[in-house]
Amino acid sequence: MMVICNQYHKHGAYVICNANLNGFSQQEQQLLAVPVRAHRRKFPPGEIRSQPQRRAEQAPRLAILLRIAVTLNRGRADIGLAQLDVRVGKNSIELILPSDWLDFHPLTRAYLLTEAEYLSTIGYCLTVSSKQVP
Repeated sequence: MMVICNQYHKHGAYVICNANLNGFSQQEQQLLAVPVRAHRRKFPPGEIRSQPQRRAEQAPRLAILLRIAVTLNRGRADIGLAQLDVRVGKNSIELILPSDWLDFHPLTRAYLLTEAEYLSTIGYCLTVSSKQVP
C-alpha cells in the first residue's frame, strides 16, 4: 500500500534541517532545505528571507532550478526531453524548447506557465519560448 503525503516537501525540509548530516554545517543544512521546501506549490519567501545575507541569492536560485526540473519531469516517465536552451539573467530565466516538442507536450507547457506565475510572486520572470529545429 502506497501512502502519499500531501506536504512531503515540508517534511523533507524538516528532516534536512534536523538530521545529523556529517560534513554540513547547520547553515548549509538550512540552505539545502530551502529547495526541498520550495520545490512545489507556493514559494515560501519567509524561509528564503531567513537565510544569511550571503546565501540570500543562492536559496531562490537553487529552488527555481529544482522546481523547473520537477516540472519537466512531472510524470516521472521518459518523455524524451528535447534539447533545452536556457538563458539566465539576474531575476529571469528563459527556457527555449523546439516548437514541435512543446506542441506534443501541452500539459508540460501548461505547468511551465503556472510555474511562471508562482515565480512572479517572488520577482522572477520565467518565460518559455520555442525555436524551429532544422
